[in-house]
Amino acid sequence: MSKPTPSSTGCCTRPMDMFEETAYIPFQTGHLPRGSWLVLAPHADDETFGMGGAILMAARKGQDVDVLIMTDGARGGNKTDLIHIRENEARAATQALGCRHVDFMNQPDRSLPISQILIDEVSRHMADRDYAAVFFPSPIEPHPDHRATAQLAWEALRKTGFKSQPISYEISLQGPCNTLIDISSVKDEKCSIMRLYASQLDQNNYIDRIIGLNAARTWSLPKEVTHAEAFYRWDREDRPLATILCEIQSQRTSSKALPPPLEKVSVIVRTMRRPEMLREAIRSIAAQEYPHIELLVVNDGEEDLLQLVQEEATKSITSFKYLKNDDKRGRSRAANIGLQHATGRYIGFLDDDDWILPNHIKLLVSALENDNSAPAAYSGVDCVSIINGEETVLHQFNDSFDHIRLAFNNFMPIHSVLFRSSIRDEGYHFNEKLDMYEDWNFWLQIAQKGDFIHVNGVTAKYRMTEGSGSGLPTPRDDITTALDNFVNASRMTWSTRQLRHLCLYSHQKFLESQKRTQEHEQKNAKHQEQASTPDNLDIDSDFRAHEGNNHAEIIDDLRSRLKDHEEYLGALKRSLSWRLTKPLRAAKSLTKIVARKTSK
Repeated sequence: MSKPTPSSTGCCTRPMDMFEETAYIPFQTGHLPRGSWLVLAPHADDETFGMGGAILMAARKGQDVDVLIMTDGARGGNKTDLIHIRENEARAATQALGCRHVDFMNQPDRSLPISQILIDEVSRHMADRDYAAVFFPSPIEPHPDHRATAQLAWEALRKTGFKSQPISYEISLQGPCNTLIDISSVKDEKCSIMRLYASQLDQNNYIDRIIGLNAARTWSLPKEVTHAEAFYRWDREDRPLATILCEIQSQRTSSKALPPPLEKVSVIVRTMRRPEMLREAIRSIAAQEYPHIELLVVNDGEEDLLQLVQEEATKSITSFKYLKNDDKRGRSRAANIGLQHATGRYIGFLDDDDWILPNHIKLLVSALENDNSAPAAYSGVDCVSIINGEETVLHQFNDSFDHIRLAFNNFMPIHSVLFRSSIRDEGYHFNEKLDMYEDWNFWLQIAQKGDFIHVNGVTAKYRMTEGSGSGLPTPRDDITTALDNFVNASRMTWSTRQLRHLCLYSHQKFLESQKRTQEHEQKNAKHQEQASTPDNLDIDSDFRAHEGNNHAEIIDDLRSRLKDHEEYLGALKRSLSWRLTKPLRAAKSLTKIVARKTSK
């Protein structure tokens, strides 16, 4: 037996949705610590631009707020004596904010060093008073002085043993945020205080842009909040700030920050010499609402269908495998080839002449994930005929699961079922000695592990045509031989309880079939007797019914009626119901086989 080799594989990827937004930004306003604050500002104006609203509200609650300005701001414009001007503006602004003190480190603008001398000096400022919180710019700010101030503040906090709560604030862009402060009530006052930095307002339209940033921060907040300032409360970890920041950013953007990925579903399509039907089947898979499907096409025919598969493996099909079986072994072998190569957590089949509706896989996956004990789930299937483009439902499979009934009736078409790949991993497979009823035998095997989940509702279609039931043609073996093979293959899967019910059911059906047969035979015998024995016909009544007609007309009428009876009998024996009940008329023989097994 030659092994099939994958002729081609393909895959595509799609983005996954992030966790809920609450993991990244608050959806309610918060509060900052009570007590005194120390605010480190890289330049004169950053304290007001970044957190002027929060300072105003804290000061009005009686909290002491001190400001430490790190640089001299000499490169913030072209005016002479700019250092003195900006210092005076800072004094006026911090006084308007209600701050207690403002001090100046007078470090060079745009060249703020991260030196041990400065770390020690900032530490002394922190140690002078028992601050409840120390504020510093977000470490992802673009200006180098802003980022240097964050590093200096953090190292000073480490040196003092994090006696104060570390909190970063935004100045020019959005950064890490876990606290939003509603400043709607003091927004206008903040604007007025920002105007005190006149030397800076001729450099940029800071007021509109800062207020715009504050407005943008409210998109996750209730409608009544019009402006907010954003802060990040840091854990007091004795590690470098950059290391902690990298971990936060990595966690938020890595796979750990994403929802659990959808489990892959493998759909195996068996096909042979029906490319256009195969195309329709694959399109029904691509149109699934469940967006992570592996397609496996097992081609048991001569024609190369790789290009067709490549063209149609789109949308919800995230990867595919095209498997050309050079050693043609039929339906069961093709099914096992697909099972061997399937990599999904869940596996299903779809033969090339059938199709599934868009919600099929989504509903079955949901059912299996809600019940980890069930080995498989299945849904309803309409059996349809299509004539001139018109679809007619001939029968519907949509019955609840019945372990006993499955022993004598396969009520689940192969593409109605989705099962766990662990079934395959435990060694369950299709019996390759079966050319018919192979799926029924497979369900009997799986059912030993537990009941299937029934998802009520039709989610698939079964095309009723010549050779329906598989993407591979059904051999025209005698049905009795096929049933014998099925019984032999399924012998070990039937439980004692199933066998008992199987015997009772077979006996009942045999009696029903025998009764119907006798009724048909009696009816036919009566018609034959009436047609062949003119003396037994009600000639008088016919004469009365045809009064005025001659004898030849009456005889012609009787012959016509006899012909109708014969045609009726012939049609009956050629009918679908007559053929379908043929196995039941032979059920007595099957009952004996089962009886022999139970007697052993």
